[in-house]
Amino acid sequence: MLKQSKFLLLFVSSLLSISLYGLTDTEKKEYFVNYSQWPDNDIPGFASITDLIDHGWIWTEGSSLEIENAHLQSLDGILTITNIATVKNIDFSNQLLTAVPNDLFTLTDVEYLNLSNNSIISLPNNVDIMTVLQSFNMQNNSLTTLPDASLTMTWLTSLNLENNNVSTLPDGWIYLTSMPITNFYGNPIVESESKKIFATTGIWPHSQTYSFTSIDDIINHGWTWTPTSTLTIHYSHLESLDGILSITGINTVHSINFAHNQLTELPEVLTTLTQLVSIDLAGNMINNISTSVDSLVNLNTLNVAYNFLTELPNELGLLYNLRDLNLSGNEIVSIPDTLISATWIDSFNASNNNISTIPQSKTYAELTNFINVSKNPIERKVFFAKNNLWLHGTESFVDINELKHLGWISSYGPTLNLAGAHLASLDGVETLSYAQEVTELKASFNDLTSLSTSITALSSIQIIDFDNNKLTTLPAVLSQLPLLADLSVSKNEINSIDANFFDAPNLIILDLSVNRLTTLSSLISSITTLEALNVASNFLQDLPISLTSIPALTTCDARYNQFFQLTETLTTLQGLISLDLIGNSIPGYIAAGAKKIITTTDRQLFFIKNRRWKNSMNVGFDSVEQMLSLGWKNQGHYGIDLYNAGLASLQGISQIPDIESTAVLYAHNNTLTHIPAEMSCMTSLKVLHLENNAIVSVDPDLATLQNIGEIYLQQNRLTDVPAGIYQTPSLKILNISNNLCITLTAETYTMTTLERLFVNNNQLNVLPPNIDGLTNVQEIQINNNQLTTLPVGIGTMNNLSYLYTTSNKLSVIPANFAAHVKIFMINAMHNKFTDIPLELGNNPHIAGLLVDFECTNSQICSILKRLNSNHTCQCSA
Repeated sequence: MLKQSKFLLLFVSSLLSISLYGLTDTEKKEYFVNYSQWPDNDIPGFASITDLIDHGWIWTEGSSLEIENAHLQSLDGILTITNIATVKNIDFSNQLLTAVPNDLFTLTDVEYLNLSNNSIISLPNNVDIMTVLQSFNMQNNSLTTLPDASLTMTWLTSLNLENNNVSTLPDGWIYLTSMPITNFYGNPIVESESKKIFATTGIWPHSQTYSFTSIDDIINHGWTWTPTSTLTIHYSHLESLDGILSITGINTVHSINFAHNQLTELPEVLTTLTQLVSIDLAGNMINNISTSVDSLVNLNTLNVAYNFLTELPNELGLLYNLRDLNLSGNEIVSIPDTLISATWIDSFNASNNNISTIPQSKTYAELTNFINVSKNPIERKVFFAKNNLWLHGTESFVDINELKHLGWISSYGPTLNLAGAHLASLDGVETLSYAQEVTELKASFNDLTSLSTSITALSSIQIIDFDNNKLTTLPAVLSQLPLLADLSVSKNEINSIDANFFDAPNLIILDLSVNRLTTLSSLISSITTLEALNVASNFLQDLPISLTSIPALTTCDARYNQFFQLTETLTTLQGLISLDLIGNSIPGYIAAGAKKIITTTDRQLFFIKNRRWKNSMNVGFDSVEQMLSLGWKNQGHYGIDLYNAGLASLQGISQIPDIESTAVLYAHNNTLTHIPAEMSCMTSLKVLHLENNAIVSVDPDLATLQNIGEIYLQQNRLTDVPAGIYQTPSLKILNISNNLCITLTAETYTMTTLERLFVNNNQLNVLPPNIDGLTNVQEIQINNNQLTTLPVGIGTMNNLSYLYTTSNKLSVIPANFAAHVKIFMINAMHNKFTDIPLELGNNPHIAGLLVDFECTNSQICSILKRLNSNHTCQCSA
């Protein structure tokens, strides 16, 4: 059955933080009243809660009270807050507190209390009055001890004391270390205290770093243990379990946690503890599991993730009580048949390994329903043959002849799916025994640059998908496919169409979007069966009038081309078919389906009353001055909306009454080419939207706007960052994506207030070495440019947390990221990497490093697996 339409509108949503830069103090207070959350961090500090209330910050009611970053110096006066006694969640994190009053702990309904990131040196002795408190966060303070009263708070489920100065614990501290979640990490707890914790609870105090070669070594250093059901010795550099049987009461232990040590095997001695129910050995260096593992007849959970296992013993499949098995992040090449048959295992994770074969007894679907084998080089030939579906890989092939020669044989099906196979040619398709029976060809994401007559062997083909290839012309050979009705060649490099292509006899849907067409031949009218045409995101300046003579044509998508006026052809087409011209620079263009306001007077009243433009207003103006002279009045206010108003110039904007009070200006989707000095009158402006215009210059006087914090200039024609932008004193967000920038002036990197920089989809080939001048930048996006290197300085930007460099030509990641204390995510997909610095694996702050290349170094592969990379492991080990 043919698809009725290929034109799907894809909405790509980003989760963005709400910007409150434009709010007045009154509006911020209203926000606080309504949401019980502190609005932002640009408000002066307060001496106390009383001071805060005296300044008009009133909170009425609710179950949560969140006051973050208010620079509070004291909580005095907290009981004067209306309805404070009913609050269940309190957050006073990120303040300037040095002490906590007794009054706070008289709020007996509080369940969650967050006082993290202050400078509190002590807690009052009445903390135990909060009898329903579940979670207490004191992370990053200056506590040196804990009050005795805290010892009775046995109802706590989470206590976070990370990064304080606690060195000793009071008598009775036992419950603190045995509650479900307790964090003492980063405290200078003395060894004698650590030994007490271990002796009583069996939980290793990893707040300090210890190093032992074996269990015997631990015992010889005076670490004793009173038997309980749990034994935890993690993060201690333990190399061997020698001596484990000499631990008093070891035979009563049911759960053992030796994770994050330096163990190299699951030894036979451990398998003698047949009472064990749970074993955690994750993050070691284990390369062998004893064949005696089947002696652990009671074992329910086994975690050996992120080790160096290459093979598994058959005996693992004989643990009939095993329900949770984690083998992820190893170098395992195959799964024993005994484990494949162990269907009693409820959770079986074998992701991030080198598993390359599918057991003959299982189809891929059956296997993945039982075992997580994601991010493995599953034997793709078998999968392709069974499922006629290509799995993403790094192989590339000259043509289908080579594909067949190397054993990639697809089973027959009405759909021939070669999407993502990295084919350079479809030559050889005629040799497929079932070529004449194929009705759909999926060949997107290949390396096709041309098409030969071989494709005519697909004589029954009805649907073809050639998206994301490298075709430069639409060849005549496609017209020789008599049943072809749906053709998609989106996201290629097509700049011409062979005249004979238009002889296609039965084409109904043609998708030419995202190519390089500058004209569309009038011969297209020869395709009399055409119903839907997509030419979006090309470089067309008009459409042929012959389109009006195609009797079946009902839809034409011409968004994001270079139409600068509503030509006679476009006007005629609008009356005959559904024509979408969004994203062009046509003054007064009415979006398809928009609701129209009947009279000019009605339109003006709407604009005056709502201070915003209506997409359906079929008007256009040479300037703001002309707009005002024609009766389109607007009163300056928090925000003025001129979106899609057909404006060619902002000249006259200073004539809008009270314009100096405007905090946000929406002037995107117009035909602006220049931002005038006149805008400097907008002294309260904080957010400026100018995206999707034709801007080539910005007057330097824009830099006099002292309060502007966000500027959006994406989809314009800038070749650099203008002085009027980089000299602004308070700018925090700058988006100049989708422009024509080849380089960025060095002064761009002197914007010390900037926090987020977006330069995607330009033509940058170099970044200057002084990029580290952006001292406050937290996020940089430079995707889809021409960069070959990154400057060393980018690795010394101490506040940088997110770096996106996808689809460039990079081959090296700066090694100094290994010492970076803030970097959290580096996305460098679709570049030319063959290696990464080993030092990156030592940085605990990096949670994600996304690269895609064939890795042949086992150490690097291990690092990339831990960092959720999309690389392909080619290690022999």
